[in-house]
Amino acid sequence: MDFVAFSRNLRGVNGGKDFDPEYLQAIFDSIKTREIILPEEHDNKHAYDHAWKELLVKTQSATDLVICDTNIFDADMFSATWKPVIATLTYVFMSATDDAVFSRVVTGFDQCAQIAA
Repeated sequence: MDFVAFSRNLRGVNGGKDFDPEYLQAIFDSIKTREIILPEEHDNKHAYDHAWKELLVKTQSATDLVICDTNIFDADMFSATWKPVIATLTYVFMSATDDAVFSRVVTGFDQCAQIAA
């Protein structure tokens, strides 16, 4: 899709008015250079490459890791991450065939339980 078709698709959707052309051009250029990939499209090599590039871009703007000599953030961090951690451990447990992997997954579940307690 070119810019003309993009802006035509968005005519009148800004409270019945058109968006500013410069604003639309900025959005169009951003989408063109950083393609939007929907979650259901994340199952192929192209999506993996895209996610990797996104991660590399984010690491360029990340600040240095600060080591805190405190545990005051542990509960908040765990509450923000426990669902994907448990989902990942469950998936690995269900698909593993090696006893060493089973052992590590059970250890992971145990560590999550200890943190949650």
